[in-house]
Amino acid sequence: GATFQTNVELYSDFNGVYACDPNEIKSKKFKRVSLKHLDIVTQTGSRVVCNRAVQIAKKHNISLILKSSAEPKQKGTIANNIESNNISICTNQNLCMISIICDQFNKTKFTLQNVNLWLNSIKLYNLDSDLCKITILINQSDKEQVLSILKEKLKL
Repeated sequence: GATFQTNVELYSDFNGVYACDPNEIKSKKFKRVSLKHLDIVTQTGSRVVCNRAVQIAKKHNISLILKSSAEPKQKGTIANNIESNNISICTNQNLCMISIICDQFNKTKFTLQNVNLWLNSIKLYNLDSDLCKITILINQSDKEQVLSILKEKLKL
């Protein structure tokens, strides 16, 4: 049988998916995330979209385009079943929070222990992980060096 891709636009108070609440901390919007990641985010309290909508989209291979009802012409975030790797950066005063979202973790490579080894010369204020994300809190002055190391090691 024929297969086709369905896109559904969903409108809310947010114009996409961010690593942090953009109303509280300056944060970059993701252009694309996987439905797997969005499922985890919505199960843990994010209000960007209803988790039931994500479940239906995953089951039926529907791409969700998450946009703002206040700014409907602005590009939102596309969420689909394609695996993705994203780095998001949130800044607040002198600190920088970097979140690396990986849907296909290479268990031998992308671990807290390895990230800690790669960044051994950087002062880390916090290093944490959950199901599909590692979060690093550093000084803003170390941001470019950390991003360079992560992109090289993770082939992003």
